[in-house]
Amino acid sequence: QEMLARVETTLRSQRLEKQLQEQTEQLAALNQASNAITTSLEIGPIAETTVDGARQVLRTELSAIFLPEGAHDANHNGDDVGRGSKRADVLHCRAVSGVARPDSFHDVNPGQGAIGATYASQQTLCYNDLQDTTPQEVESHPAAFDAQVDSPRGVELKNLLVAPLMIRSRSVGVLLVANKKSGSFGEVDQELFTSLASAVSRALE
Repeated sequence: QEMLARVETTLRSQRLEKQLQEQTEQLAALNQASNAITTSLEIGPIAETTVDGARQVLRTELSAIFLPEGAHDANHNGDDVGRGSKRADVLHCRAVSGVARPDSFHDVNPGQGAIGATYASQQTLCYNDLQDTTPQEVESHPAAFDAQVDSPRGVELKNLLVAPLMIRSRSVGVLLVANKKSGSFGEVDQELFTSLASAVSRALE
């Protein structure tokens, strides 16, 4: 029994060391992505850098950024994002990294699905084990995941993390990562993701 206790202690230490190493690597990736994002001056490069960085930091199969259709590329500022279009409130997938393309996603209205709910509520939403969740359990969530809205065509989502992009207390977009390569999204993932979303928001301002 003493031998078993030693083995358990060793295994626990190894798991902790592995977790610490993974978190250190994630923090380094976050710092690198944040620096790259904040040095961009146009929305297009910001969006592309963001989705690549988010997928690397969170270690997911998919990342996407949604911006209002009125957002444009040059000389942007916080007042420009979301204006200049008849459909300024409609969220359009601006860039994707991973197993989908921007045109694989539907345009999203505020409050529609998890993406629209994040934009409207200005709250980060996390969904784990979507494949094991019954429709009734999904619908009972205050911001119901809607596969018809939130999933890109041809891709089944296993888990999903969605954060608002905000400028001066106003929603200006949504950042999404999905299908974590190992396990589910935890508290550390959510904190890293929120930090990345804040960096993106500063770059868009």
